[in-house]
Amino acid sequence: MIKVYPSRIGIPTIVIFYVAMAFAGYKVFTSGEIPPLIIFACIILLVSGIYFSIRYYIDTEAKTLKIKVLGIPNGTIDLTQVVEIRKSHSILSAPAASLNRICLDVKGGPDLLLSPRYQQDFIEEIKKINPNVKIDERLLV
Repeated sequence: MIKVYPSRIGIPTIVIFYVAMAFAGYKVFTSGEIPPLIIFACIILLVSGIYFSIRYYIDTEAKTLKIKVLGIPNGTIDLTQVVEIRKSHSILSAPAASLNRICLDVKGGPDLLLSPRYQQDFIEEIKKINPNVKIDERLLV
């Protein structure tokens, strides 16, 4: 069975992005040049598409987590190798549309930053697959 979790959308990050784009867009728009305006619009559409399309897929049978952005696979994690799940507010680049994140510490691999919208359900699903995973006490509600 596969369970799908969309990424949480962080209001501060989206406001900062669109305010910055409004200032840049004003400059592009007032220049009167059509090609830069088209390129600018394409950039906004692409970034918005990426931002709103992040999904995490937990396959309970294969015991894996797959991440997709714009429907394109962006990695697979073996959930039996997750050692710890902890709270994070890291600003590092990650497949997460919010700064309210969790960090999966994966044995033999890099840490993974995620921001599932239904965080407690997401963590519980991982805990069912890997009962030995350590959960940061700040995530326990």
